[in-house]
Amino acid sequence: MSFPFKSWRQQERFPDFLWTMLFLVLALALYLVNLGGPILRDWDEGTVAQVAREMSRAGWEGFLHPTLFGAPYANKPTLMHGLVATAYRIFGTNEFSARLPGALLSACAVPLIYWVQRQLHPTRLPAVMGTMVFLTWLPVVRHGRMAMLDGAILCFGLVTVFCGLRSRRDTRWALGIGLGIGLMCLTKGILGLLLGGIVIAFLAWDTPRLLRSPFLWGGLGLGLAPAIGWYINQFLSQSDSFVQTSIFDQTLDRIWKPVENHRGSPLYYVLELLEWAWPWLMFVPLGLRGAWRQRDFSWGKLVLVWSAGFLGVITLMQTKLPWYVMPIYPVGAIAIGPVLADAWNRGGGMSIKPFTPGRYPAIWRFFVGLLALIGLAGVVYFSFFDSNPTGDYRWPLGAIALGSLISLYLLQRQDPQFLPVMGWTWYVAIFLLMASPHWVFELNGWPAAKPIGEMVRQVPEGQLVFTTDTVERPSVSFYGDRRVTPICPATVTELDGASGAYVLVKPEQRAAFGEGEAIASTEDWQLMQTD
Repeated sequence: MSFPFKSWRQQERFPDFLWTMLFLVLALALYLVNLGGPILRDWDEGTVAQVAREMSRAGWEGFLHPTLFGAPYANKPTLMHGLVATAYRIFGTNEFSARLPGALLSACAVPLIYWVQRQLHPTRLPAVMGTMVFLTWLPVVRHGRMAMLDGAILCFGLVTVFCGLRSRRDTRWALGIGLGIGLMCLTKGILGLLLGGIVIAFLAWDTPRLLRSPFLWGGLGLGLAPAIGWYINQFLSQSDSFVQTSIFDQTLDRIWKPVENHRGSPLYYVLELLEWAWPWLMFVPLGLRGAWRQRDFSWGKLVLVWSAGFLGVITLMQTKLPWYVMPIYPVGAIAIGPVLADAWNRGGGMSIKPFTPGRYPAIWRFFVGLLALIGLAGVVYFSFFDSNPTGDYRWPLGAIALGSLISLYLLQRQDPQFLPVMGWTWYVAIFLLMASPHWVFELNGWPAAKPIGEMVRQVPEGQLVFTTDTVERPSVSFYGDRRVTPICPATVTELDGASGAYVLVKPEQRAAFGEGEAIASTEDWQLMQTD
């Protein structure tokens, strides 16, 4: 009688299917709740949304030759802009549609990282723990929900890594490596080559025979062909301006000089992680130590190559922006997964007490207690001392305080149940924050863009619109459906020679633009027409 190997194998995969569905449902709930609540922020959201709107209006021609207020758009490849334009045609032009493609791709990254870790570990527990970490990291959720490119990069990057790991057993999967790299290049240009190079470097260390596989090189050729075709098409249509804007201003210049004055110290991204990567940051040192000690294993090699390679490159770059660090979060979850699995097993997580149970590090209790204090302090501040509240953050902070206190109690008892309690605590806290109208922190302190944009919509088509604001706000231009240009020495002559141009001014600046009545006004701005 033969052993029913196929049936046994299907039974083994069934729990993986259940975990995949569970994480996907949890991710969709987290990424879609109140997605269209806050208005679009400056700068990336407003720009992506406007380019997508012009693409949706122009039809197929707009996909081949994207524009921004009529001028050729060469900042980034337009795969995500095209997906947003498609969402506009289905759901209408609004905040929900602008954010939907990125949110869906970000949600898909959650089960993807589960399957990446299943390729790295013989047991399921490290994958479950690492996916819990990735699901409940606030920066990943927040930026993944925005009309930006970073959530798509995480999704396509994990597709590339999964195909690379799977190709070690079936070389046909190497075709997917090229597909993933091509999708990343169509999303963020040279970043796709960087992340793809990291995957190739990992395979060269872990499974060098794959570098001789025709499936790998054939996949790279097929995957990169659309990206190469897009760049050739833009070069042929825009020539010198495309080379200067896309290749130099938006790509190479960011390496050796701070574009648009976005500068920072070499510790910029370390400080960014220290500020936002809680609560799981406290497990990262043990994860990196474990990866170094187990560098003969695939998971250790991947963690070391990915973290050192990517963090090293973005640290050397002179242009610093908070979302550049986003691709480090998946490798952080992969590094932390085995640490949490070991902590669960050491404490007898499945009610099987070990012979020599180890005590959890005291530093964990310190950090969990500190998070509880911060949560309590936040609740007190927003309840009694916030004289000009910009949002009600008491519920998320209260959830963190309560959950951290329970976790601290369990840690004190050496009970491994503190791990699922922490995971659920942060899931609930992030869900409550996303359900509020204030999850886009960058809107705090800026005049609301939507009312200003609605004033600008009253300007007839073809008329120039200026503003006395010192910076250009793409979100105002999006809501106004026409470009609003700041007045500066370069535009004063254009303004003087344009009779009937429209200007957004603050009330105290009206006298400088004539004595006419304001066409429309908000609390902070008025729209006037020049004489």
